Amino acid sequence: MRSPSPFRDPSFSASAPHREARIDPKAALPSKPLFFTHPSIGDSSVPDYPYICVPFHDYKLLYRYKWKRAILDVGVEIFAKGAQEYPKWFFKRYPFVCQQLTEIFGSKLWCVIPDYPDDYVHNPIPHNVKRTLANIKRFHKIKGVNWIYPIQSDYLNMQSLHDSCHQVMKYEPERVAIGTVCKTGNVEYIVKCCKMVRQHFPDAWVHAFGPTLRALRKIWLLIDSFDSTAYSMCRKKEKNQNYYMCKTRHERYIWFKQYLAKLEEIRRAYKGQMRLTHI
Repeated sequence: MRSPSPFRDPSFSASAPHREARIDPKAALPSKPLFFTHPSIGDSSVPDYPYICVPFHDYKLLYRYKWKRAILDVGVEIFAKGAQEYPKWFFKRYPFVCQQLTEIFGSKLWCVIPDYPDDYVHNPIPHNVKRTLANIKRFHKIKGVNWIYPIQSDYLNMQSLHDSCHQVMKYEPERVAIGTVCKTGNVEYIVKCCKMVRQHFPDAWVHAFGPTLRALRKIWLLIDSFDSTAYSMCRKKEKNQNYYMCKTRHERYIWFKQYLAKLEEIRRAYKGQMRLTHI
């Protein structure tokens, strides 16, 4: 899963009173966009959330939890830690595991083609678009996997995104993912990215990696799904309060419930959609 930048919505507070509640997997069947997240959102007493996104190094979690649809991400966090390339073994191991998992889980599992982000500004990746497109060409030939085709660009560069979309279009993908919106809080840019990708891929499933809540309010009808673990990072309403990570699984579950409530507020703004959650 792509780790989002620190949670940017000051209206989200970890200090809200705790209410005993559970996730009802049957009731948590949203209309689009689907919300994917890491499965470890609570303790063992919490029913499993049905839409999960796991990084490759945690792929065994797919066996541990009950879910309806899952995304296997490549784990680009290595680039946040200074890497310039995937490990040498990765390009043999990853497609093999994807094929094996798809044999087990079938159409319920989608796997992301490895990409190279350009939004880790402290660690720029040279030729990230060219290298991402090379991976798409390579992985497109690998059958037996429900691939998600990533759309990358130079940092905050709409022309680069446009050119990238044109290159990916020739593969006629069923699923694409916008990899340029995860680390930025620039809502206008995020909206432009989602509009452009949707225009180029009107019939494809469009996934957005890690958009902020502010952006979701603008792109709700442009995408089919998104993922986030932003609820794991929170800032209280008090001034001069630094961001901090949740410290326990129980605390993460409480923050997750608050995050779902925020998504429900956004959903309510759009008439005619089914209820996203029932808590």
